[in-house]
Amino acid sequence: MSAALNRCESHGSSVGRAVPDEDWSGYADAAGATRPTIPRHPQGYLAGGIAASRLQRENSPTMDSAAAYETHADAFLRARDNSPVGSRVVARWSALLPVRARVLELACGGGFPVTRVLAAAGLRLWAIDSSPTLVAAFRARFPEIPVQCARVQDSDFFGRDYQAAIAIGLLFLLPEPEQVQLISRVADRLAPGGRFLFSAPVETGTWRDLNTGHTCQSLGQHRYEALLQEAGFSVLASQVDGGANHYYDVRKRGANDFATT
Repeated sequence: MSAALNRCESHGSSVGRAVPDEDWSGYADAAGATRPTIPRHPQGYLAGGIAASRLQRENSPTMDSAAAYETHADAFLRARDNSPVGSRVVARWSALLPVRARVLELACGGGFPVTRVLAAAGLRLWAIDSSPTLVAAFRARFPEIPVQCARVQDSDFFGRDYQAAIAIGLLFLLPEPEQVQLISRVADRLAPGGRFLFSAPVETGTWRDLNTGHTCQSLGQHRYEALLQEAGFSVLASQVDGGANHYYDVRKRGANDFATT
């Protein structure tokens, strides 16, 4: 598993060109009126000019996405730092949370642009990423935010509970059993009424990550929504950013209001 941001979904641009800030398409209903296709060119928020065929030769079939992203972390940072895709979706979601809400960010990468948006919203953040290189960049940029260098499968999530969690560009990097487990573990760490925002395509299928050649797997909207229901979430809405990346916005069933302490 890697822990970087939106690494496989499409940003709607050619490799090597930064993407303009997206037009926020608003909330669709949970059934999803907007259904972007699984990208012909897997994302990674640009590929840093590294050819996918070369990456596939460099990575062994047994290399997981954590190792693959550490291998190409510098290229990922250069590319992601110049791409604002997803920023507006995250900003709109952040505005729905209480000021100083406790938020767990999974797959924080180097922190741009998602962590920057969350911090600007006045949220209290705890972050996790599996890449030592990306974590070092994150710490240099956000020294006040606790960050853990660990695979999400192995993390203890800092041993605390949260009012919200966010995982952009992460879930589909995991094998299906680990995706299922992660949804359940996030639910366990959220207070009743807690929000969870994550990105994944609505279609079912597999594709190659342009950054690493790693195989990504989408379980599809119906499967994700069933897993979310089983884990105790209610699906509130779906969003699509300017790069046609799909986001699930869900809430843990229980109290409607957050405690703010």
